[in-house]
Amino acid sequence: MFKSDSANEQSAVGVDGCRGGWIAVDEHGHWFLAGSFLEILHYFPNRRVFIDIPIGLSDPLINRVVEDVARPLLGRRSSSLFTPPCREAVYAGTYREANYINKRICGKGISIQCWNIVPRIREIDALLRENPHLKETVFESHPELTFACFNQRTPLSFSKKTAEGRLERLNLLMKHNPVYEAYFQKGRSLFSSKQAAPDDLIDALCLSLLGNSPHKQLMQPLRDSEGIPMNLVIPS
Repeated sequence: MFKSDSANEQSAVGVDGCRGGWIAVDEHGHWFLAGSFLEILHYFPNRRVFIDIPIGLSDPLINRVVEDVARPLLGRRSSSLFTPPCREAVYAGTYREANYINKRICGKGISIQCWNIVPRIREIDALLRENPHLKETVFESHPELTFACFNQRTPLSFSKKTAEGRLERLNLLMKHNPVYEAYFQKGRSLFSSKQAAPDDLIDALCLSLLGNSPHKQLMQPLRDSEGIPMNLVIPS
């Protein structure tokens, strides 16, 4: 666990998964790297949290459809938005078992790339199920969709893994507030790429900006069988 200088009370925090665990940043550029999502909630108490991880999962009775609504808005970047496995598959012990379960319940398998982030999905799902009050303060969003909305609803030109893509995204953040360049550089100075890659920092900054700007739900409210919202937050 690593934290930057002490943070004051803020309204919203952006969070992204990274090699070191979870990377979080508030609207004043206070960074926090944690091994668990619960540590972030303790470090930033009483905040709304915007996170790039699926929240709310399908089961045999309720199907998650928000990705179907969102993909047309992403155009050539639509492949960056995957439909998460159903809850039973998320709690499977092996990839083979999860793939079989998801085919049986949802009619399609899951990729190995998707399976690799299942532990993060499971962590958030278990936390929300055990702490029902968090359902109203932890929100799912998607950086690529958010950037497209900030870009006059136009998908970005370059991959976030490239230097051109990082600059493209930073320029969009700086249009809202030039200080985001300093926030990004601060994050680079605090964390190695083995802890949090540059695109992880940019995604966390994007979600922080989203949470502290006018925003709305992408679609009409839909909750899973545990009462957890299945939706995405986007800029208004």
